[in-house]
Order: sequence, then structure tokens, then C-alpha cells
Amino acid sequence: MSTLARRRSTPRLAAWLLAVGTAAAMLLTTALANPASAHGSVVDPATRNYGCWQRWGADHMNPAMATQDPMCWQAFQADPQAMWNWMGLFREGVAGNHQAAIPDGQLCSGGRTQTGQYNSLDTIGAWKTTSVSNSFRIQLNDQASHGADYIRVYVTKQGFDALNKPLGWSDLELAGQI
Repeated sequence: MSTLARRRSTPRLAAWLLAVGTAAAMLLTTALANPASAHGSVVDPATRNYGCWQRWGADHMNPAMATQDPMCWQAFQADPQAMWNWMGLFREGVAGNHQAAIPDGQLCSGGRTQTGQYNSLDTIGAWKTTSVSNSFRIQLNDQASHGADYIRVYVTKQGFDALNKPLGWSDLELAGQI
């Protein structure tokens, strides 16, 4: 597990699952000229698909999910494999130029990577979020132990409206890089 601590100048409520979903798309990429892979996920605060798997994986057929956690429900309905394969969301060969490779509105799916398996993660709506303080840590679980050269952590800017707007690069603030 890797951790990153970052002190922020002003307190903010980060819509983490939006940003961390983006992190899954961007953090697990490489800046190498030669292809490399990372097969992991940010597990705390959880990415969108990891959070759904964590909350509902053992009970993913429960119809209560439709009302208690509708964004996870739609994601499980769209492609349950995307929830089980929470560590498979990555992009290769972007050479650090994530903004050119992953368009606005497709940040949480990594630019519709893996032949669209993760597209449901870009759906506008009330995704579960995690509040973070001025100082926070992330935990990255990289099962394959051959991760990216760096990790960039983004949080959504104060006031982002996840209920009505797809996540775009201008909605994010770089919180840190290791």
C-alpha cells in the first residue's frame, strides 16, 4: 500500500468518489515511453467502482441497492464485471498527458477504456462521497506491484455539481503528486 499526505490551504468538502474515480482513470497510468501497467485502485477514499464493490459486492443482487445506492445499482446493471474488476481501470501510453487522452465527461471511465466496461462510472448523479479534511491520506492497493512512475491525486473543486454536470478537467484541483 502506498500513502500520500497532503496539506490543503483551505478546508473543502471533496466529492471524493468523483475525483477518485478520476484518480482510478489517471493514477493508474504510466508516464513511460515503454508500456507498463498498474493493476490496482485507490481504496481509501474509495473509487466509485471499489466503493460499490465494497458496499454491495457480497449482496449485489439485493433490490434495496436501487433505492439506497442508485448510482451503484445502475453501474452493477450496466456491467457487473466493472464492479468486480475494480483494479482494472487504467490507461497505458498516455505519457503523462492525461488531459489530451481522456476527454471531459469520461474521466471516471478512463476515456471509455476497456471497450466501455467502465462507462457507467461517468453517469451523472448522486454518487456516494467521502468528506476529507485539510490533511488527508490516500491508500492505493496495487496487487501486481508494478505500478506507475507517479501518482497524481485530484479532488473536485468546491461547488462542483455532480447531480447535473459531467466531471471535467476544469472541475478538478491537483491535490498532490508522488
